[in-house]
Amino acid sequence: MRHEFLLRIKKLKGKNIIEVSAKHNLRELPRESHIFPERTKDNLILLGGSCARDVARQAKIMMTEANIKMRSDGVYGVELLFSLPPDSKVDLRSYFEQCTEWAKLYYKVPILSSVVHLDESSPHCHVVLLPLKDSRMCGSDLVGYKQSICDAFNAFYESVPKVFGLARVSSKSRLSADMKARCIDLVIARLLPESSFNEFFLRLLLEGDLESLLRYLKIPMPFKKLKHKTFAGLMTKKVKPNKEPKLFWAKHIGFDVDDLVSKSEKIETLSCVGFPDSPKTQNIEVEPMLVKESSETRERESERLSQHWSEELGEFVTAPKPVPLKPKIRIVERSGMLFVST
Repeated sequence: MRHEFLLRIKKLKGKNIIEVSAKHNLRELPRESHIFPERTKDNLILLGGSCARDVARQAKIMMTEANIKMRSDGVYGVELLFSLPPDSKVDLRSYFEQCTEWAKLYYKVPILSSVVHLDESSPHCHVVLLPLKDSRMCGSDLVGYKQSICDAFNAFYESVPKVFGLARVSSKSRLSADMKARCIDLVIARLLPESSFNEFFLRLLLEGDLESLLRYLKIPMPFKKLKHKTFAGLMTKKVKPNKEPKLFWAKHIGFDVDDLVSKSEKIETLSCVGFPDSPKTQNIEVEPMLVKESSETRERESERLSQHWSEELGEFVTAPKPVPLKPKIRIVERSGMLFVST
């Protein structure tokens, strides 16, 4: 008969974490709700001291001999958890002894404690490792990342569970709401005639692992219904409405959005953009420049008189310059001398 097995690994961080973990494994802490006190006497100590203080003292001695100085939040230990299902028929002591031996050979570090718990719902074994290798602590490197954990899991399966005929744990996908409701209906139909519970109470009990419950009751898993999509359904499917385009001002280099909205307040003028003159430059007096053109000064059409318009040519004509009158010259004799006057 094939059963599922479980392997978990975690880091133990903190200065007193070794002693705290050993107190839990050796049942020196107050009794927890999931522990059956009448079964505690059946627990097994495979390796390590019989009390938490001895386990912590052994770890401290090894670290002192290796001249190890740790931070308060460093990794002081690595704990492995080997577990079996409640209805497993394998020899528990032999199986967990092989698990402990595999941990010693695979990680190649000292084992501080190995305790088997039989006073809980599932039998399991806690193995605490001291991550001391080559006179240095290597807790993070010992655990590694996802690929390292997968490699350790594969190596453990080939060495121990496969020898005992155990199956690998397959990843469980989450059931859909429709599949979950169908599973609940099948379980209620099976249990309701044989029990004194009502249907409402049974549904409350079925909020856990439905796949395991069906397997325990030897009920086959229902087939998953496939939804067939039709052309009419695709064409009439509701879609989200298109969002209305938002109007916004594009911000150009060197200009703010406010400047684009109110161009009249622009300080600098750019002829290529077409901004009007800024207030700073509107009141500046500029000396006029005289442009000579055929020895005449340009005139604006607004300054020309109406009599300068030629109907035949259809344009203004340059008015003839007035000819200055020649002054009359008189010769006056005064005191025997001649003077010229106008």
